[in-house]
Amino acid sequence: MAIRRALALASPIFAIIALLSACGEDDANGAAGAGPSGSGGTGAAVGVGGNATTGGTGGDTDGGNTDGGTGGNTDGGTGGNTDGGTGGGTSGAGGSGGSGGSELDDWQCEAAPGGTEIYLSLNGDDTNAGTLNAPYATFGRAIQAAKAGDVIYVRAGTYGKKQAMVRGVARDEASYPATKCPDGEVLADKYCYHDTYAFIALQDFSGWASNTPSYTVESGTKDHPIAICPYPGEHVTLDATGWTMRAVTVGLKAHWIIAHFEIIGGMVNIGGGNANAQPHDIVIRGNNVHDITIEGGDNPGIVRIDRGDVYGPWNIFVWGNELHDLYDIAQPGQWQNVQDAQHFGAVTTLSRQTYSGFDGGGTGYIEIIGNTMYNLPQAFFFKNPMEGPIEIRHNIIRNAGSLGLMMAANVHMVHNLVSNVSDGWQAGNGGYDDDRITAISGQNAVIEYNTFVGLDSMLQLRCATGHQVQHNIIAGLSGSTKGANWDTPSFVSKQGIYPDPLDPAHSILQNMTSNHNCFISPHADFQLAARYLPQEVTGNGWLVEHYDHAHAKTTFGFDIDSVTVVEANPSSLFLDPDAGDFQLIDPNRCPNMGYHAYPGDAE
Repeated sequence: MAIRRALALASPIFAIIALLSACGEDDANGAAGAGPSGSGGTGAAVGVGGNATTGGTGGDTDGGNTDGGTGGNTDGGTGGNTDGGTGGGTSGAGGSGGSGGSELDDWQCEAAPGGTEIYLSLNGDDTNAGTLNAPYATFGRAIQAAKAGDVIYVRAGTYGKKQAMVRGVARDEASYPATKCPDGEVLADKYCYHDTYAFIALQDFSGWASNTPSYTVESGTKDHPIAICPYPGEHVTLDATGWTMRAVTVGLKAHWIIAHFEIIGGMVNIGGGNANAQPHDIVIRGNNVHDITIEGGDNPGIVRIDRGDVYGPWNIFVWGNELHDLYDIAQPGQWQNVQDAQHFGAVTTLSRQTYSGFDGGGTGYIEIIGNTMYNLPQAFFFKNPMEGPIEIRHNIIRNAGSLGLMMAANVHMVHNLVSNVSDGWQAGNGGYDDDRITAISGQNAVIEYNTFVGLDSMLQLRCATGHQVQHNIIAGLSGSTKGANWDTPSFVSKQGIYPDPLDPAHSILQNMTSNHNCFISPHADFQLAARYLPQEVTGNGWLVEHYDHAHAKTTFGFDIDSVTVVEANPSSLFLDPDAGDFQLIDPNRCPNMGYHAYPGDAE
């Protein structure tokens, strides 16, 4: 059933900052149906405040991307600026995928041909030779000794600040105008500076305003990368709790592999870029990174891919990690109902175009493959428009407030298992002065061959177009068009922040496709689509349009060949949900759809 319901608002509490032209899609093509039937907006009145577009990041430029004052770290010199975009890996879904196995199983952490083994131990000494029998004591000493093709083996144990390396300096803003500084700090330009630390800092350091001398770090090469990992068969914990938020930081370096560590309390940060160099071909693999409590204003991620000043990181590979328990400092230990959830992600990306203009490029190709991610305010935070592409494949995602914010274009999400995640993606922004930025803001996502259990909404669209949603199993869909209200969840919705035209024939929803999906819902009339239309469009207050499967077909062409399974308890159709086994008991109910993953499929 297609229904229109008017919203009774006591005051215009939703300020619309851009009109129809903001998205540049008002005259979208598409042979739409006649539009929703119904009472033309007389429906049930709703209380004050009710549009589903509450919150939203809307291009906030809150700064805070760095902790300040690295003070002249040199730019390295790793390779010229390229456009990213290599990488392949978007191999297409090719059928239902079955249970499969990880595509990341065979790699061994070892030196490349001609490379050297470098050793680091809690019992080492930095005056040693860095060999198996005479290891180094600190990460800085080992990393600064590494050359292309080398491997750094870290011996078993729990490492802390004593073994860490200086990664930069931070300025005490309250110290100005300083004439003297506390012990351990350095006076420069009338401010006091103190050193900041990480276990692994892949960047050059100038030594300015620091107690630590300058140092340089080398890059690997395509055929001779540099790897750092625990000694085979040993467990290494890097505990950053309480003394740094960045356990790993990567600057303008290339062809490094960071693998198989347990990292507690600190994130992995990859960022930077100038006209001469950018971080690229960085592999974060097989690590268990967890229990990070941090302020959302820093746009945190368990793995964060930060922006550059020119260009930005590219060919960044997040493979086979366990990424979990990320918390807002205002709500420690809580992943559900986090007030500032929009600023967190297991993987977070930033890009420079909205800060510095389209010319000069931005963050490039990223792979997120074979990871297990859980206990998160949201799974992904792709904050800024960027061309990407981003490949999200073979991951197991559970216990997250939402899939996340998709301001990046060209996201390909394929063969993932998602459970206990009720909210999906918010995609695309408008209102940019440069149409080229709008064109890379959450556009052209492909979501295919995934299994979602407990999902109520897949896409909340702002200005995003060109999406394809196909061959997925979606079990959940608790929203029914019968009695639907402004907050009834919908599989796809057009949000009101950048208004849609009144005529659904010209809706932004005409510019996406959804088909060959299997919908498992308690309701035969589950809400497949919704549109939120503000007063400047309707001329008479807010209006919400609700579309069931049949009317979404005729109006938008959605899911003509899709299957609907009505089941009061959608989880009951799977073999063993409590054990994470989301194979369908009867696969013929959703043929050639979804991706059946098991615990342990992700490396």
